[in-house]
Amino acid sequence: MRLALAQTNPTIGAIEANAAVIAALIDQARDLEADAVVFPELCICGYPPRDLLLQAGFLEACQAAAERIVLAHTTDTTVVLGVPSPALDAGGRRSGIHNALVEC
Repeated sequence: MRLALAQTNPTIGAIEANAAVIAALIDQARDLEADAVVFPELCICGYPPRDLLLQAGFLEACQAAAERIVLAHTTDTTVVLGVPSPALDAGGRRSGIHNALVEC
């Protein structure tokens, strides 16, 4: 198995620009015949996102960017990256925010 470790320097809050870098690195890793690409935590939103996590639509925008990357760039390469995600309690109500792993 060939594993690519993608070290990025994401800009905090620049979701679309960070997603474009991630997509390009996935394509580059595929060209180098990597079976899987691993990215750092919160690479879509940048680290640390701080108060951006509380802005309306921010978590949804991060999730949507991750989904677009999955649909367009992971057909033959496994990708592991982290996004912020709402934490839900047992009743399905939002109870905070956590760092979630997306594997595709």
